[in-house]
Amino acid sequence: MGLDVYVMPLWKFKIGDYVSPMRRHFGNRVKTIGYTSTGEVQITGTQSPKTGLIDQWKAKWAVRSIRKEVEFANDLTINWNDNGDCVYAEQFHGSRELKLFARWLNCRDQLPEFSPPENGNYDNHPAANLKPSKPYLCPQLIKHDCWAGYLLPNEFEAVTQVEPYMMAGKFLTTRSVGSSVRVWKELAIIQEHFQVPDDYAGGHPLNLIFNAHQQMKTVTELSIRHQLPVIFFG
Repeated sequence: MGLDVYVMPLWKFKIGDYVSPMRRHFGNRVKTIGYTSTGEVQITGTQSPKTGLIDQWKAKWAVRSIRKEVEFANDLTINWNDNGDCVYAEQFHGSRELKLFARWLNCRDQLPEFSPPENGNYDNHPAANLKPSKPYLCPQLIKHDCWAGYLLPNEFEAVTQVEPYMMAGKFLTTRSVGSSVRVWKELAIIQEHFQVPDDYAGGHPLNLIFNAHQQMKTVTELSIRHQLPVIFFG
């Protein structure tokens, strides 16, 4: 299962009122792959939104609960637009590699240069095992898993863990909630060191990280402009 990223009302996402990138490109031939409560792979038909009033109420209540948890963790009051249409829906590649590059910025005293790995495998990149000695330059991007969670168009510091769930029916995990405003600012820090040109068209040795940076910049800018959440769904 790949990673999708959306900029849209969160309650609408929770009732399934959106079209995934795969469905948009391939139509109703696409099936939804998930897991049963016992961890078995389950393949279902195409997604249909839950349009009942009770389902909508549950989704909006879940969004309210997320907001309250983030407010409590950061000791502030936040709000955002949770109405309107989906303004972005695409597959996302390279989030893990982008986070690794962000971590490396704090470890340049140990590894002066960030080079592409052999065979393109970032699992064995030397930066993965480095321990930074200073506070992260990009803490939100690093602490957010960028896989199952949200970025809200509000200014706050603490990445908050919400909505415990069973991944693959076996592993208890949570969804990360961060600030698209903070991540957008952190992307600017990365760009200072990475020198990502605005008209970048490919061909760089760190191509995967370049592209992930540009896509993350796009979704955070849309989030801030429309005051809508960014939703990662992997």
